[in-house]
Amino acid sequence: MSMITADGQRGVRRLAAVLVVWSALAGCGPTPHSRTHQYHSAEYGYSLRLPSGWGAIPAKHWLASDAAPRTANGGVDIIAARPSIRVSEMSTPALVIGAQHLDRPMSSAEWADQVVGIVEEMKQCARPDHRDPIAVGATNGILLTYNDCPEELAYYHLWVTVAHRGVAYQIVFFDQQGNEVANRAQFEAILTSLRLDEERRRRAA
Repeated sequence: MSMITADGQRGVRRLAAVLVVWSALAGCGPTPHSRTHQYHSAEYGYSLRLPSGWGAIPAKHWLASDAAPRTANGGVDIIAARPSIRVSEMSTPALVIGAQHLDRPMSSAEWADQVVGIVEEMKQCARPDHRDPIAVGATNGILLTYNDCPEELAYYHLWVTVAHRGVAYQIVFFDQQGNEVANRAQFEAILTSLRLDEERRRRAA
């Protein structure tokens, strides 16, 4: 009969604890999709998996060129446990996604340069605290991290830019400060699940 030593038991418990934390942060339970559900954007054609209980106010139209993804202008999908066109009334964390057609070929990095200016005009946040590459489904994007934006409201924003086949996306995840680690893992899980519907986007062009 095999015996598990005290050190071995502690190791098993430590591994179990790590797995529980990982599952909670990733927003999944025993199976990858057991606590998520599929969302499809009727306007923009993408699909992704959202945490259980999250819903959406769908976009009514595409964003105009270089437009900010404002929740009140009808050009974004607003996604949260309690979505609202008014930020003060929605639950956080929340996700806002909008897109626009590009008038010239552009990389995600070039689009990120433009979005920095859009964020400055919209939020009065001059520069991101970090700028990093990030995977968005099968596409590469740029993550702009704003740790305190706008300062008077104590929000942080994870602002992802993707330029892909003539379309420029702004994917914005935000919350009150203090939940950055858990929410970053949750956001990355959502981004990993994102799929672009090329045919629907071509019809919208």
